Amino acid sequence: MTVHLPQRLIQRLCELPESGIGYQNVVVRLRDGSVWTAIVYNAEQFEWPADRPPIGPSDIVEVKLAREGA
Repeated sequence: MTVHLPQRLIQRLCELPESGIGYQNVVVRLRDGSVWTAIVYNAEQFEWPADRPPIGPSDIVEVKLAREGA
């Protein structure tokens, strides 16, 4: 499932460096407090695994770059 990030988070990711060409390794914090790692493409969307509960843009509270090697 592809999840499109809210505009406020897109703007934030555009200010941060890429992990590679066209993507960023990130940590996503959801409204329920859960934290997941993901790859965001072009600072605006990511694939959400089908085996996890479905989410929408309003469920995403924070997205930040994952630390390399963490």
